[in-house]
Formats: sequence, structure tokens, C-alpha cells
Amino acid sequence: MYGAVLWCDTKSERALIWCEDHADLAFFDSECRSSSALEPGDLVRFELVETDTLRVAIDLEIVAADEYPTLATELQQACDPSAAVQSFIADCAPCNNVVAFVPAARVAARPDETVLRQVRA
Repeated sequence: MYGAVLWCDTKSERALIWCEDHADLAFFDSECRSSSALEPGDLVRFELVETDTLRVAIDLEIVAADEYPTLATELQQACDPSAAVQSFIADCAPCNNVVAFVPAARVAARPDETVLRQVRA
């Protein structure tokens, strides 16, 4: 299996890997490997062992160091809608055709039925 290193701890020599199958992340512990240190963004190839609660990467090798250096940051931003909207607006600002919608939190609550009945009468 191939994957990209999203996070690693150099002291404990452990890492989390986003796998090519887009299923749960794989955990890597360096006790299974003795070559160079991993860095976030590295493209790696490994064998995947699945337990009841964990996916473990073994026999790991670096295919391309620093292949995806911004992947972890991009995934974090994708989970933050406000950052994604700001990025979109910044990208479109030169064309001056961005229509800003009012966030749902700012929209007034829907009037209850008694108020609607009074208006209709």
C-alpha cells in the first residue's frame, strides 16, 4: 500500500499515514524499521496489518521524501469551512464577482405559526 505521512513524532519515532485506500489512517512505529527518519509529506510504501482496532504500517520505505509537504495543512483547512471560504474569496477578489451569503447563525429565527396566522388573517 502507498500513503502519505500526515504526522510524525521524531522522539518516539511514530507516525500517522493517510492510506491510498482512503480508509482509516495507519499507525507506524519505528521499531519495525531502521532507516532514515520520516517527515510529514513523505510518500511511503508499506504492508498493512489490520487488527480489531488499529491499522498498522510495517515494512515501510520512503518512496519520495517531501512529496506532499502541504497535505496535512490542506486537510486541516478543508475541515475549517471559514478558512475555505476566506481562501475562495481571496482567490476571486480580483474578479469582483463574489456574492457573500449571510451565515445561517446570523439569519433571524423563523417566525412561529401564531405570528404567521396573524399576518395571513
